[in-house]
Amino acid sequence: MDNKHAYLIIAHNKFEQLAFLVSLLDYKYHDIYILIDKKSNFSPEIQNKITKMVKESNIYFSQECAIHWGGSSQVEAEMFVFSWAFNTRDYKYFHLLSGVDLPLANNDEIYSFFEDNPEKIFLSLVSKEIGLRNKVNDRIKYIHLFSNISARSVNNRIFRKGLSLYRKLERLIQKLLGIDFIKKYHLNVDYASNWLSLDKETVALLVDNRDLIRKLFKNSVFGDEIFIPTMINKLGLQHKIYSSHRLEDKPDDFQGNLRYINWWDGDPHTWTDSELDKKQLFFAKKSGHFFSRKFDLDTYPRMKQFILDLRRQDKKGEVYE
Repeated sequence: MDNKHAYLIIAHNKFEQLAFLVSLLDYKYHDIYILIDKKSNFSPEIQNKITKMVKESNIYFSQECAIHWGGSSQVEAEMFVFSWAFNTRDYKYFHLLSGVDLPLANNDEIYSFFEDNPEKIFLSLVSKEIGLRNKVNDRIKYIHLFSNISARSVNNRIFRKGLSLYRKLERLIQKLLGIDFIKKYHLNVDYASNWLSLDKETVALLVDNRDLIRKLFKNSVFGDEIFIPTMINKLGLQHKIYSSHRLEDKPDDFQGNLRYINWWDGDPHTWTDSELDKKQLFFAKKSGHFFSRKFDLDTYPRMKQFILDLRRQDKKGEVYE
């Protein structure tokens, strides 16, 4: 069996930071797949610069998908990278990251952990109460026309208000007509962060069910946060989930995807170089998280050295020899 892991990165900007991320992931047991938003200003020169950061990993690039935040294109993009890597080589784990994530631990530590925990699903389940507040069932229950247009992707207040009214009317009409995709396909909808790590068996099942996923989620909104946990339920894979703890958006939550994401200070919060943020990130590593987001090294360049130093420390803060 091949014990290599695939790192799947979806990015649309901050290519200098992306190059830094790639340099940190470079490792003999890692391959790196980068999906660049088709709408991005990406060039062969930028690709060449990123490629030069890699010494040990194989690295691959694609601009196959135009990605719209909050739209069904995010589901398509994630399924594209899973299928792309799965059909390229035999990998034991597949790790989905954004271009603004950074690792908090070194590659030996991360790789050894996953090797010691085979055939698991690492995702962060969200509490049922938060799911109800965010009306996650409505994201898939009804058909949403123009699903790649969302409030998250539009800044104009008048347009956003109009879109919100349209979505309410769209759902009301379908409710009166008795349309319900959840009942039709016998779904148990669940809610989790879309950034996660999956074992080979789970990815194989997702790829095998790609047509069903497209049918279920092509008219969803914000479906990227529900499609994998919902498919895990439908495929009977719940027993593979590493952590069943459900997030309440609190700083001391253990996030089962091993990615420490600060939702309580933002949407999500972008880490600064403040002492408070640094303490939170050290706490994240000490708690067992291997990655975090969001970072902005253009605005907070000192965080680059902080991450390099943090990766050299163990969970007690002692520097590795």
